[in-house]
Amino acid sequence: MTAIYDRLGELDIANLLGSATAALPWFNREGSGQGWGYSVLGGSKARRPNTNVNNVPKVPVSWDNTLQARSRGDFAVPTLFNGNFDASFEPPAATLNPLNSSLQRNQAPIFGSTAVAGWSFRNNTGLTWEDGAASTQSLVDWKDIPTFAAPGGYLSKLGIDSTAADYQPNYAIELNGGDSITHNRFLVPDWGALRFDLHVPDPAIDDNTGYPSVPVLGTGTVKVYINDTELKTSAYQGVFPSIRSQNKLTFDYPAVDLRKFDSTLLSGINPAQFEAQSNKIDFATEGFQTFQVDIPNYLRGQVATLRFEVEFEASKTVYLDNVFFKSEHLLFGNPQSLIADPSDPSNNFHQEARKSQDTPPPNSGLPGNSPEILNPSQEPNTFRNNYLIERPQYSLSYNDELKTLNWVSYKLNKSWLGAPQSVTPKTYPRDPRLPFLTNNIIDDGDIKNTSSYSKGHMTTRSHRDRTKQDYFSTFLSSDILPQPLNKPNNTDRWTELEKYLRVQADLGKEVYIVSGRDGKAPDTVNGGDLWLPSNTNQRLSVPNSVWKVVLILDRPGMGIADVNQNTLAFGIHLPNTLVLDPITNQLIGRDPDKFWERDFPTLIDGVQYGLFNIDEIESRTGYNFFSNIPEDIQNIIESRDVGSQTSPAVDTIRAKI
Repeated sequence: MTAIYDRLGELDIANLLGSATAALPWFNREGSGQGWGYSVLGGSKARRPNTNVNNVPKVPVSWDNTLQARSRGDFAVPTLFNGNFDASFEPPAATLNPLNSSLQRNQAPIFGSTAVAGWSFRNNTGLTWEDGAASTQSLVDWKDIPTFAAPGGYLSKLGIDSTAADYQPNYAIELNGGDSITHNRFLVPDWGALRFDLHVPDPAIDDNTGYPSVPVLGTGTVKVYINDTELKTSAYQGVFPSIRSQNKLTFDYPAVDLRKFDSTLLSGINPAQFEAQSNKIDFATEGFQTFQVDIPNYLRGQVATLRFEVEFEASKTVYLDNVFFKSEHLLFGNPQSLIADPSDPSNNFHQEARKSQDTPPPNSGLPGNSPEILNPSQEPNTFRNNYLIERPQYSLSYNDELKTLNWVSYKLNKSWLGAPQSVTPKTYPRDPRLPFLTNNIIDDGDIKNTSSYSKGHMTTRSHRDRTKQDYFSTFLSSDILPQPLNKPNNTDRWTELEKYLRVQADLGKEVYIVSGRDGKAPDTVNGGDLWLPSNTNQRLSVPNSVWKVVLILDRPGMGIADVNQNTLAFGIHLPNTLVLDPITNQLIGRDPDKFWERDFPTLIDGVQYGLFNIDEIESRTGYNFFSNIPEDIQNIIESRDVGSQTSPAVDTIRAKI
């Protein structure tokens, strides 16, 4: 691609063609980093350069030419232009006009307009720009949100010092009851849920009625539309009608229920029932809570508008920010699995996980605690063994053949951390969002302690303990792999690394974690592969090994453009098989100690386990990790030596953090 400026006059032809290493960009403000001018909607598709300029390579599509880092979207070409509301102001005056000292930093609207760039309709007036547009006067810097600026508050947890000389404004839009805001036409991405962040300082009062057709005092919703299609929450999916009613989801299924999450509504502790409240307000009272809605497949690739409507008391406020597609937990890449053709390796390819099945509509009349699937013909085919589930807390790929996840990916920083939860679920129920026959989805009884395996969280529960809503999401069976119940010396490397990563987050780092399985454990008694709960009742496959890869960033909020050759990335690969302990006569795991920073002292079944660089984990598992990072940077950070069998890597790792 050739990067873009908004006026050719800002860069003359001589400069445009004068680079010795790459074609220089043209256009630099509106659509900066978006490729807008060359897009179909931008009107200049026919003008896209087809060849390199003077035999000089074009700028790669991964290069982000956004003029200010704070204005970047989720990607160099963002999934939604100005979804973070930060591209609505001029950069510092001195950057563009050193002679005009009257302009203050970030206070001048772009082109003198007060419209929020990309969001040109407000309150369904049909008017554009100043006549009816969302105004920059509705934008609020995070530092000016009272709940955020309090000591120990949200800004502090993200390591943001609003008094620092290098502080960069970060804007959200303030909406009150009765407001709506519409994004201009855009192209709906080919995959990924719509996600957005809300801060709700004062949630709705629960009137115990559910949602009648006309909202009454105390109720509140945020409704989301693509064109005229309302995107409903999936909170109702797979939950018994009685539980839906108990959670007051009887009348409507809005994208966001502005009432407070209420654990007292539930009889017993069941994460699947908590899922029925996944669209309610919990962490949003303190900071930004992420909500997601699924996109019907018929909208993929279509030109559309996006609308948010707030049905709330007029005196109450919500703050909206970071409206994008695709889970933030997959920012650095949707792990690509190697699909092999045994007869012709040249046909091998890498496949990303996808949600190929539409979420069924609410009130479909389909029964019970199932994912609304009645027969095999309704199940997905192409991605049934690489099926994507996106949640605000994590994203995962599910394998219907193995009946477990392939991998789970999530972001961790201090804002996700809290005190240990006082209540722990007693069950690990079926994931109600898996679109497979209910009887084929594992649940609590399929991993029993008598098997010498326990239920191992792939999204570490202590990494999601700021609220019950987040904590309980890690107890769904789709987030579980069988891992050794009994551990040598009552510890293991997996657990110790989880503790270490929490410490890094608490110290102000931001960590991206991907964990998963590899291979099938052998059944040493009956032969073949090991299944649980037994070889005659094959409900789920036990992995032969487990792995975890980690990308550590210096602070929260850093993106793809911030990753450089010094960024730390590494992985561990551990056996998941058992061995008989001659002292206790029990089957135990095969971790020799707790030192995750080094390799195993001996081989296990002829395999060296321990700490490795990303390249080695990719070679062993067939996955391609962190694929959104530019390839030249990937090659450096993924091949870095992180230690060897003879040289413990603890100093190598910790010296880079």
